[in-house]
Amino acid sequence: MLLRDVLEHAVKLYGKKKAIFDGDVSYTYAETSERIHRLASALLGLGLEPGDHIAILANNSHRYLETYFVSDIAGMPLAPLNTRLAAHELEFILNDGEIKALILGPEFVPAYGEFKDKTPGIKHVILTEGDPGPGMLSYE
Repeated sequence: MLLRDVLEHAVKLYGKKKAIFDGDVSYTYAETSERIHRLASALLGLGLEPGDHIAILANNSHRYLETYFVSDIAGMPLAPLNTRLAAHELEFILNDGEIKALILGPEFVPAYGEFKDKTPGIKHVILTEGDPGPGMLSYE
């Protein structure tokens, strides 16, 4: 059973029940599925293709969970990055993993600034919350 199968099954059984509780935010299973499919479509709409590698550098949140499901639905292998790594270590992983899109938590924007010019393979940076800076896209 794949992650997408787990999601579809949960939506069929519990569609209107709450699935996500993250601070002041909550979503039903159906809403969560809709958000996941919207992000998958957005990534594909950016020109990414199944097989392209994506990464996430963020603290735990509903967006992190959604990204895991997006990886399966869009067919894009996900590299969850260790938030305790130094910028030069992240740079190595991003280059070695041939990452094309980075989903970035706002708390890691300073670290991103240290390696962004050294990771030319990253074509899209998506900020999970807040106003995206120059060259970044908004998750929402």
